[in-house]
Amino acid sequence: MKKKISWIFTILLILSCLIACQSNTSTVDYQASPVSSEAATADIQSSVFKIGYLTERRGDNASNDAYFSGVQRFIDETGIEITVIEPSELQDYEVNARAFCQENYDLIIVLHNAASEMMISLAQEYPNTHFYLNDTETEGIANITGRRARTNEAGFLTGAFNVLMNQELGGDAKSAFIGGMRNPSLERSQYSFTSGSEYVGGECTVVYVGNFTDIAKGKEIALQLYQDGFMLMQAFAGGAGTGVYQAAESMPNGYYALGAADGQFHLSDRIIASMVVNMGDIMYQVLTDFVSGSLTPGYEEIGYADGAVSIVYAPDKEDLVPQNVKEQIKELGNMLESGEIIPPNNEEEYKAFAEKHLKK
Repeated sequence: MKKKISWIFTILLILSCLIACQSNTSTVDYQASPVSSEAATADIQSSVFKIGYLTERRGDNASNDAYFSGVQRFIDETGIEITVIEPSELQDYEVNARAFCQENYDLIIVLHNAASEMMISLAQEYPNTHFYLNDTETEGIANITGRRARTNEAGFLTGAFNVLMNQELGGDAKSAFIGGMRNPSLERSQYSFTSGSEYVGGECTVVYVGNFTDIAKGKEIALQLYQDGFMLMQAFAGGAGTGVYQAAESMPNGYYALGAADGQFHLSDRIIASMVVNMGDIMYQVLTDFVSGSLTPGYEEIGYADGAVSIVYAPDKEDLVPQNVKEQIKELGNMLESGEIIPPNNEEEYKAFAEKHLKK
């Protein structure tokens, strides 16, 4: 009898090792977040919750880092550890999320909007794990919360600002948008930026780098636009946006760029304003709502009226922006709040917007 028990125990031990090895092979660039000595004494102890965080690679000085700033703030304040994984392939999101579920994680946060679609059926398999799916519309599933920042509202304001400021700097009534890789999320910013530019009487040029990492190509595109008479342009290209800022820095005084994410003002002294989404605050609120038991399922959009998106002037360059430009941007913001203007999110909505607001 003792030999039989020993034999069963040995098999169970081997199986558990195999499962652990399988999970490790699907985990890319795992990073356990440190907990400060102050946080270790927090009222909420780190052993209470198991939280997994799946994100595209950090270090882009753009949206990925902006979102994580809220995560780090939450960790510092509560002492709750968060398992952070940066999958390199789309299918690895599902693999790692499933591993979290099997390990009885309480909350799984997925930032990649394409990967979020894969989580809906998984969430139904594991009803005791709550999922937060960024930038994803879901309804009717009790353990899924989806939120989307209305980046189209911030895009509209920065598009208008680009045209108005380009003229103030001695250029024509035109704007430029340099994107990373075309996807539905980025197109929301593109079409709204274009509509804002045209609403104030300008023309918009849109160019995509083709990825979010090619700094050299981002710089090359920006330099060509500067040489074509653009005085400033919107960078919305992740890490490749660094090339846009480098191009601005290589130009004479009077040439600028527009940042994104949480402002990016620390990246260059040529960023005069930014299309800001308060990503860190959004993520911090998701985490604090969850641990307090107030994170509700369902889908919600948050925008300009909620303080989630806006245009922000560089603190050390706000004096360069004429008061008449600020007043026009503020008036457009009021029109967003009232619902008089609803910026487009895609090509179809852009056509309808143009028919209503831009038809001559």
